[in-house]
Amino acid sequence: MATAQTLLFEFPATLKPLVSSWANETSLFYSQTLTQVDPDLAKDWITPEIQARTSTTPVSGIDDTLENLVVYFSVQLILLLGHETPHLRVDAALHLIKLCSLVNPQLQEPKLVPIVSQLQAGPSLECLHSLVTILGGSLSIMLVPLVSGLENYQMHHDWRIRSISNTSISRLVFDAQDKNLYKSPVWNIYFALGSLQSSLQLFQDRLVMIQALHLLAPVYTPKDSTLALGICDTLMRLPSKTATETDEIKATLTVIFQTLYKSKPDTPPDYAFFLNILNTSDEASLDLLAWALELFLRCGTTATEKTVAPFKWQIDFAQALTNHFRAGPAIVRYGTAICLHTIVEMSPGFLEEHKYLYMYVIAGLLDTDHATAYMYESMLQLVQSPNAQQLQACVQQIHRAATQVYTYDQLYVNVPALDHKDSGQSQLLSLIAKQTPPVASLLLHKMANAIEYMSVPMKARQLQVISYLGQTAEKLDSYLMQVLVPLCTHQDTQLQQQALKVVRALMPGFMHASAADVAFVWSYIHPLLSIELEPNMLTNALEVLRSFPVLQLSSVLREELIQALFRLTFYPDPLVRMKVYQFFGESLDYWKTCDELPRATSILFQALGDHDPRCLRVLVDNIVILGGTVIIPITSALTALREATSKSALTLIKAYDNLCIALAVHKPEMRALVDALCNTERADKFWSYYLEDVQENQLAKPDEYDYSRNYVQAPYWISLLCTKFNILPPPPQGSEFRRDQVPMTIVGKRRFACGFTFCLFPSMGMSEPNMRYASCVAAVRCCFKQNNVQPTMLRSLLEIATQQMLSSKKTSYQLSALDILGLVVRLKVPGVSESILLEYIDLCIDFLHNTPSPLVKIEVLQFVEILMLVFPKGINNKIEEIRDVTRLMLVDSEKQVVDTATRVYLLVFRCTVKNQSEQFESYLKQELDAVMNRTKLENLGDPYVNDLTADQAELLTCLLILGSGQLKDSVIPPYEKAQRLFLFLQHPNAAYRACALSSALSLISSMDAVFGTAVLWVLLPLFADPNPYVRAIFCRFQQNIPDLIESHCATIIPHVEDNFVLPAASWSDTLTDSATLQVSQKFLNDLNVEFSSLNLHPFSLELSSQDDGFHLPRISPKLLQRMRSVSETLSLNLPAEIQSQVLYHLHSLEVYKPLQPAVILSVSLFLSWNENLLADQLGTLISYLVNDITPENRNIVEGSILALKHISESSNSSFKQVLQQLTQVDIPNQGGLYCLISLLEYLRDQAPQKAPELVTKYLNMVSDHKTPLKNRILSLHIGVELALMCENDEIKTAFDCAQELLGVVEDFAMRYQIYNAIAVGCRGRDPKHPLLKILMTQAKKEIYSKTSKTRKHGMMIFSIFFNLWQLDERMAFLFRLLADPDHDIRISMRNSLIKRRIVDLDTLLGIQGSGSALYDTFLRSGQLPVMRDGGMALSGTSSYLATIPQLVNDPYNIEYYQSTKFKSFFKMYGLPDTLLQKMTNPLTTVMIDSIDTRYDLKIQTVPQKYHELLNTPPVEILSRLIETMPRIAMEIVDEVQNSVQIYLAGDPNGEIDPSERNDLEAAIHVIEVFTTLIIAHKGSGERFQDWIQQLQTCINTAVESCKQIRESMMHELERTFFFYSFSSDIPITSDEQALALDEIVKSTQDATLEILKSGKADQLAQLDSRREEFSQEMDHNNQRLVHLTTMTLHLISGLGVAFGLSRAGTPEQLDRLLKFFIKLLDEEHRTMREAATEAIILIANIHMERPSKDIKDQLVPKLDQLSAELIQRLQGKERIFRKKKEYLNLLGQLMTWTTDVQTKRATLRLLVDHWTDPDSEVRKSAIQMVKNMGENGIKEISDMFTAGSDGIMTRASKLMNNPDFLDKEALLELLKWKFQ
Repeated sequence: MATAQTLLFEFPATLKPLVSSWANETSLFYSQTLTQVDPDLAKDWITPEIQARTSTTPVSGIDDTLENLVVYFSVQLILLLGHETPHLRVDAALHLIKLCSLVNPQLQEPKLVPIVSQLQAGPSLECLHSLVTILGGSLSIMLVPLVSGLENYQMHHDWRIRSISNTSISRLVFDAQDKNLYKSPVWNIYFALGSLQSSLQLFQDRLVMIQALHLLAPVYTPKDSTLALGICDTLMRLPSKTATETDEIKATLTVIFQTLYKSKPDTPPDYAFFLNILNTSDEASLDLLAWALELFLRCGTTATEKTVAPFKWQIDFAQALTNHFRAGPAIVRYGTAICLHTIVEMSPGFLEEHKYLYMYVIAGLLDTDHATAYMYESMLQLVQSPNAQQLQACVQQIHRAATQVYTYDQLYVNVPALDHKDSGQSQLLSLIAKQTPPVASLLLHKMANAIEYMSVPMKARQLQVISYLGQTAEKLDSYLMQVLVPLCTHQDTQLQQQALKVVRALMPGFMHASAADVAFVWSYIHPLLSIELEPNMLTNALEVLRSFPVLQLSSVLREELIQALFRLTFYPDPLVRMKVYQFFGESLDYWKTCDELPRATSILFQALGDHDPRCLRVLVDNIVILGGTVIIPITSALTALREATSKSALTLIKAYDNLCIALAVHKPEMRALVDALCNTERADKFWSYYLEDVQENQLAKPDEYDYSRNYVQAPYWISLLCTKFNILPPPPQGSEFRRDQVPMTIVGKRRFACGFTFCLFPSMGMSEPNMRYASCVAAVRCCFKQNNVQPTMLRSLLEIATQQMLSSKKTSYQLSALDILGLVVRLKVPGVSESILLEYIDLCIDFLHNTPSPLVKIEVLQFVEILMLVFPKGINNKIEEIRDVTRLMLVDSEKQVVDTATRVYLLVFRCTVKNQSEQFESYLKQELDAVMNRTKLENLGDPYVNDLTADQAELLTCLLILGSGQLKDSVIPPYEKAQRLFLFLQHPNAAYRACALSSALSLISSMDAVFGTAVLWVLLPLFADPNPYVRAIFCRFQQNIPDLIESHCATIIPHVEDNFVLPAASWSDTLTDSATLQVSQKFLNDLNVEFSSLNLHPFSLELSSQDDGFHLPRISPKLLQRMRSVSETLSLNLPAEIQSQVLYHLHSLEVYKPLQPAVILSVSLFLSWNENLLADQLGTLISYLVNDITPENRNIVEGSILALKHISESSNSSFKQVLQQLTQVDIPNQGGLYCLISLLEYLRDQAPQKAPELVTKYLNMVSDHKTPLKNRILSLHIGVELALMCENDEIKTAFDCAQELLGVVEDFAMRYQIYNAIAVGCRGRDPKHPLLKILMTQAKKEIYSKTSKTRKHGMMIFSIFFNLWQLDERMAFLFRLLADPDHDIRISMRNSLIKRRIVDLDTLLGIQGSGSALYDTFLRSGQLPVMRDGGMALSGTSSYLATIPQLVNDPYNIEYYQSTKFKSFFKMYGLPDTLLQKMTNPLTTVMIDSIDTRYDLKIQTVPQKYHELLNTPPVEILSRLIETMPRIAMEIVDEVQNSVQIYLAGDPNGEIDPSERNDLEAAIHVIEVFTTLIIAHKGSGERFQDWIQQLQTCINTAVESCKQIRESMMHELERTFFFYSFSSDIPITSDEQALALDEIVKSTQDATLEILKSGKADQLAQLDSRREEFSQEMDHNNQRLVHLTTMTLHLISGLGVAFGLSRAGTPEQLDRLLKFFIKLLDEEHRTMREAATEAIILIANIHMERPSKDIKDQLVPKLDQLSAELIQRLQGKERIFRKKKEYLNLLGQLMTWTTDVQTKRATLRLLVDHWTDPDSEVRKSAIQMVKNMGENGIKEISDMFTAGSDGIMTRASKLMNNPDFLDKEALLELLKWKFQ
């Protein structure tokens, strides 16, 4: 140990004995306590001096040993303050305190008591600081050696000792008077902090060192600023900082920076510290950079605002960053961006004042490091500049594009569709570039030269920077262009495209470059216009070309440009071609200047064959631009061509042809353009483009030919153009012939004659049918100039078609040959068409017999069809052969063959002449018989007929029926043929009926008027045929629209020279070189008609509104009315014989039952025009009414009723005949009764005298019990109506009958009809009949009933007879029914109220919604969700009864078609709106339905202005009625409230029906009526608050009663040991229980003993009796408890909804009610707690929507207080079990209105913590509430998802990986919501 001199201090002599004594005591503490507690530490610390002191008596006089020992003890005692043993820490503290008290008698020991107490609780650095602070003054005498001693332990192996050492040193030095003591401790901590091993970061060493440096910062910072900044550097570079360390570092930096500025206010700050921070490789060094820099800079200004004006130190620092903006390491650039972002955030106007920084911003935005680029983007949102809004909008667009989802096609297929992705960034960079001052050329040179040494991604970014910075230059530097342009040919395509973009951006500054520079750049651009390059490359090259100074190109280079552009017109990508065409149009001035305008225009003209419609439209537009006034004569042709781009290929070819004609006609006016068009060099390019792969004089091989070129430039246009202008084809390769020299060979002559038509021949071999046929049409059009035939070309074309194509092995060429022949025949070329018929008809028949190809069969049949249409006479000699071969085609396996053969087969009969008709009629008859009777023996021998399938037989039958109508020139009269066809009209096959109808209608034109009218009368029922196609045929005939065959034949008219004998000249003889032939222009135009599109059912089935909408097979008056209007055209008088025939044929149609109702209507219409037949036919019509109505005969009865009514309308005599025969039946059935009801209005007007004799008859039927109930009700209706026509008291008799009938009828629908009949009897009279009083009494009783069904019946009586009640009673009933718990009753009452005008409807107008969806939802339902979702059984229903779905009376699904769901399907699939309108038309009303509803007299038509009331919720109407009649409403509420209280009290006074006293359903009904009435008040009314208070009282009473019952039951169960088991070892906890158990045991033993002694069981019976009585009592109490609980729930629900929707409560009332519901949260019944929770949320949500600010200001604090209370409950130690679920639900939903961020975070943490709760329901609720908070827009949840180890994602991942966690489904829903 050192001497006193060495220690530099010495104790006074008077103090030394005391100190020595203290040292001895401390030595004993070491040897006893420390050795026992921590022997390892004692071994290290107990020295020989200490051992000597413990083994001898205390000594004195050894001065140097005493001071040294005291310091030694003091150091170690301080270190023991952090020991883990509590009493060791306390003893060490007491020894230190005792030493200090010896040294400093003035030491205030009371202050040390709490510190020692805290030390006993646990080691704490805060306690150490407090203790050392108090004791430091006493230890100042030995401060230097004490600090030196503690420094020895700064690197101790025990982390506690290290922490205590550093903490003690920092506090001692900080409190020391000599501030120079800091050096050694601070440097030691500084070095230790920098060299701290990563393994030691697990302990708190680093935090303690940071805290020490923080404490000493005011000490060392003024003394050594270099040391202070070094400490700052070390602190900011610390890796993996914790949150606590970060806070301490911030505090330390704050002290250092502030101290630095205060100590040297005039000295500029040293920025080297921050620049050194930027030179780092660890991102952890930058996490505090922005905060530290802002703090550092703000210390240099006195401004306190968040944003300040730029000041000098900011400017200097920004300049110091210049070399870091484009540093190589990305992390350095990122740190620099942070610095600049911090400066801009402090001073938003900084960039605007120092615009040179914008160039660094541009570079930063294009940085390859995404984090750096993002920093610059966010920086621009802070900038204050004139275009700040535009900058912010661009940044937002970039952010939106970053979140956009793209499909695979958008990313990789349709790449140009993504151009908008970069539009936001390009716009942003352009805006910044405009603000950037001009950049020095030298800087751009450096940037360009640096490209060579960069990676490819960096090169691309560097090029972008140059492009934007280069725009700021006023003049482009040629050197820069020389550096950049070679990059356009770089091997990397991405870099190559970027270089092109840069060159394009810099091109505006290149406009004034020298010719040499332009030629240099062109030498690199020209290769990029090669047709071999990719589309993206060409697109960029063309974009460069648009801004290229082409005017400075030499003539040679100009030729290169034109040739390159012409080659690009053949490029496969349409977007590239479109760019080329646009360039031509945009370069109009250039073409004019260099005198190349005609040439440029001709190139566009020659490219008009572009297959892409978009390109073709662009072509036309640019031709108009280049052509100017020159092409005005052909503008109309160009316009037609542009419109044809969206149409078929044939229309486009026609437009091409017309354009060629227009060019030829106006050739003199545009000579230069036409001469350029006739350029043979470019024409030869097209020739080689199509024919370079084809051998000379041969057809192309379709399997080898590349047809993709047709989809680039289709050959139609160039072929038409060149042939019209006589451009000769190039000579064959290798030949010595000149272009204009005719070859000597036949093949060569054909080639020379056809010319550029040869370009079409390869396309004629395509398998694609549309383009192949279009090529044939184009080839034929090439042979005509206007309507003049070019005979040589046409002859050569026909020779190639017939000699090469027709004999080819390729099917496509055969098809093309037949198409060409057919087209020529259709053109009716004189002498050519006839010869084609004669030469090729036999070949066609042979083809059909032998070819296996279905395509060839179809083409041959179409060719034959054309021949038959053009030459119907000339083909007559082959008609039978054609018929037979076509008949074979009808059974072909290919449907298209059959469809084409069908058309040809029908034409066969049309082409038949009169001398053949008898043979063909016989053929038709035999064929029909054979096909329809295939099983006959004589027909089994025909293999054709025998092998027919059902479908084939049906088709052949239909064609034979149609063929009968096509034999117009027949030996059989047409009327007779029509009569034969009538047999097929009654066939069940709709196709047969349709064909027979079509044939019969086609024969009418051949009949005279009488027969035609008769046929139409017979066909009239088919207007109502069940099949829509049949109806469509009839309706088209009515509209004079030709049928299919007629319209088909009208497309091609016969040849004018058609004859049975045609000239035999060959077409080759006719088409000589000198021949002059012409065709009609109409025939050329008709080439666009394609027969292949025709089929058997071509026309639409959509009918006009007047011919549709009958909803067949319903028979309605609407249908009769339309048939009547149709029959008005058949008013011709017919002879008696014809009349009989018509009736016979009409009745014969009844064989087909679905047509029978229409036949009956037709007969009635016929009889109305021919009354002479009525007497004979009336009995037949009435006979249809004989049977009762069934679903099978309903339509027949409907038709009969309509028919008889129509006949009765026709004349008075007809009505009397009908009435006489109808009423003479003794016992009429339903049909007759319905019919009579429909005729009562005519009876009242025309024969009222018959009423007295008929009324008795029908009233007797009412009383006849043998008569069916339905008939008795109908008879009652008739009897009442007839009684009203009489003058006596027959009406009272009718009421007696009605009363009797009501006694036996229980069905609601029937009773409703009886009530309506009674209501009819009351019309205009006041019968004093007791039945009415009985109905009134019954209605009142039933309206008050608990049963929904009974109340519905009472409502029905009330709705019909409401006028019988006084106003007050009527409104009371109305209020109760509108407040009924049953939704159907409320809706029915609302509808009756409106339709029957029970109140003045004008008082109900103007009802508007609240504007809140939540408010309207609860107003309609009137219940909390816990009640609606099955919390308890509701009134009128039972939770244990299943609801049986009823059949909907909507057979046509009209209600479904009118639904939003079905309309969305319509919209999704693009179906026409007309079809939807047709399907949603209201169902037509039929007679029986209208008769059933005609007696509902009080239902009136609702005017349009009241229609909105039919959709108004009943509770809204009730609320309006309460406003108009508050007194009545108040009386009803009081009445119902009294009933509620009686039910809750158990009816002690017997005020209600004993049967309903304990009826839960009756109680709930009364409660729901009560609450609904209160809800309807909406908070208004004098007594609303009283009712709210009464509801609370009722709830409190019920809750208290439930508690008492539960306590009583539990007490009784315990007292009687009801559940006790003697076999179980259950402990007895009280003397009372022991005595009670002994008594029970004794009673049981006595009973057993009695049985053994006497054999009696009296005592045992008494025990059983008592046990039974107890069980009954428990059941009664249990039932009462269930009733009270259920009623309480409904009361809570009603109270919550009523007050929540009131919106009128004061803050005090709101406070009281919230406290009431909060109290209910403590209830044991969980559904009550759920109801209370939902009530609180409803009240909060609704009242927060109130406009009153006072309510909101007072409600929010209450909700916050409730949230805090719930958090406290959930975090408390009290066991709340399942209550946690309701607490969590309420807490999570309250967060919507909480503004405190900490509360939201605490709630989220609490919810996440409960994910592991033992209760599954609590777990699910906690997960759901987290999701709800997110859905409600609480932003804190996003932070919680990524909050490290406590975050939602981390916790969720752990739980998902836990196999024991059972609620993964709920957790997955939460995660799904997050990621969506």
